[in-house]
Amino acid sequence: MKKKIFTLFLMATVISASAGEKFQQLLETLVSSSPDIKAMILDHEAESEAAAQENMLAGPELEGFHKWGTERENKYGVGISQSFDWPGLYGARKAARKATDSALEQLRLSCMADRTLELKLLMIQLITTGEQLRVVEEAESNMSQLLQLYQRGFEAGEESILDVNKLKIEKLRLTRRLTSLRESRESILESILSIAGSSGHSADLLSLKLSDLPADAIADEAFYEDAAEHSPQMQYYRAMQESARQNERVARLSGYPSFSIGYEMEREDGQYFNGISVNIGLSSWSNRHRKAAARYRLMEQEVKMNSARLAEILRLRRIRSAALRARSEQQLFSEVLGSSNQSELLKKALDGGQISLMTYLQELGYFLDARCDYYETANNAAQLCAELNKYNLK
Repeated sequence: MKKKIFTLFLMATVISASAGEKFQQLLETLVSSSPDIKAMILDHEAESEAAAQENMLAGPELEGFHKWGTERENKYGVGISQSFDWPGLYGARKAARKATDSALEQLRLSCMADRTLELKLLMIQLITTGEQLRVVEEAESNMSQLLQLYQRGFEAGEESILDVNKLKIEKLRLTRRLTSLRESRESILESILSIAGSSGHSADLLSLKLSDLPADAIADEAFYEDAAEHSPQMQYYRAMQESARQNERVARLSGYPSFSIGYEMEREDGQYFNGISVNIGLSSWSNRHRKAAARYRLMEQEVKMNSARLAEILRLRRIRSAALRARSEQQLFSEVLGSSNQSELLKKALDGGQISLMTYLQELGYFLDARCDYYETANNAAQLCAELNKYNLK
């Protein structure tokens, strides 16, 4: 069943990528140039190297002495020794480091998915804001033309000053709305370029249209439960749980003796003495607290993993339901508004004397709000689908 769900979702994803190829390519470019993601990768490499260093043998120790006796003969000696922990401790540390390294890698993938999603949501917002801006710009242009027409009519004594003032007020409202949308678009664009760490893609971003949005698929609920189970976030918690398990073993083996083996040479009364030295280090009683702490950390990771799994499944269920509703609302808006130009129809009705100027302005404002609501609904649907398919982002 899961294989079938995945196959269907994969087919929808291929169609989605084809429909939003320009969007997807630009998103990948922005993600690859992000300095935060580059820094994240370097930080992961540094953490991995630091963890590997901690499991290396300590350097050998050189010792020497020179003692003056009461007679003319002196005594001196030199030696070299190497200390090491209980043999099984190195394997346990290596296993713990490997698990921690895996956790860091999954955390990096999760953070990359978060940053990619953040960019995608901003790009969607930029597109829908741009669509709203184009609709209001068209309305403002039409209003300017109508105002000029009525102004000439007023000068010829054919129109009243009240109608001229009504058009001036409406044009002022549209101009103010345009300013707000332009400022909003600039702010969104600034956020995108800040994350990407580059200002070289402004023209490409501003050229995106609603048709460039990838039509992210909405799969069955079972797919997202499986996706949550295998997400980088859950893989991180599993790796941390394994790391805690191995660290518990490290704490237990740390209670075993440590050793030091060396070679020594001494000279006394004209004679040379050569031999080996062996030291055994015994652990203190305080190690039992370390083992208890390791057990509690293992239990903590188990609780965190179970809690995170449930929270992610519930989150995806909620987003999926909201995405389905938003897609349905978007479809209804599209069917009602259709492909007809309400502004042209209203202008024809006004010119033909079928409606008054006041009715024209009211109806124009109504359909303008409806068109902007449609783009807001499209934005909501696209963003919800992007969140739903967070870990399917390329």
